[in-house]
Amino acid sequence: MPDKRHWSSALAAGLAGLAGRLEERHARVTAREAEEEASLPVPAPAEPPPVPAAVAPEAAPAAAP
Repeated sequence: MPDKRHWSSALAAGLAGLAGRLEERHARVTAREAEEEASLPVPAPAEPPPVPAAVAPEAAPAAAP
């Protein structure tokens, strides 16, 4: 006997199944990415840049006599 469900019921059921599969896939990918990130080495802190030497101010122009 053919399925007598309305097309919207079939669509809703299909979308619910798809949503469930997407949630499962997202959970697996998120867990895998977290595992990969946890296995990465932590970089050492960078050394601060050297402090530039003090720059002497230019000589002020001589005042006109």
